Amino acid sequence: MPWHDVLLAASVPACYALSNTYIKRSLSHLEPIRLTTLTLALAGAVLLPLGLLTEPVRWSDASAGWRAIAALGVLGVVGTGLAMLMFYGLVQRRGPLFAGMVAYLVPVGALLWGGADKEPITPGQVIALAGILAGVALVQWPARPRA
Repeated sequence: MPWHDVLLAASVPACYALSNTYIKRSLSHLEPIRLTTLTLALAGAVLLPLGLLTEPVRWSDASAGWRAIAALGVLGVVGTGLAMLMFYGLVQRRGPLFAGMVAYLVPVGALLWGGADKEPITPGQVIALAGILAGVALVQWPARPRA
């Protein structure tokens, strides 16, 4: 595996940790709805011009355009917006460590979804899933009082 792939994979959890900590320390005064709105508005302001510069608009596909735009709107509001709203609320209420651990539950859903879709589940996947859940449990386990 190339070293830059490993570096990129290792940087993702570090960026999540920094982001969650920054939200808790510096942005706790903002309500989650305001923080979500600000985040998505800034992301849209940056990404929309980049998208228009890198992918030309094809007006020949205009017949499906409004349905596609409506679908993107629903996905943006429900999928991304609602998830971010809940996540920012979680960071502010429970802290960055707890909120960061929630992301590690995604593989549980992926494995269950794959099993429901009749995909083969390998022993390696089960072992990896057990390791992820053990790590989440270890971090969340209450500390013993010191004597």
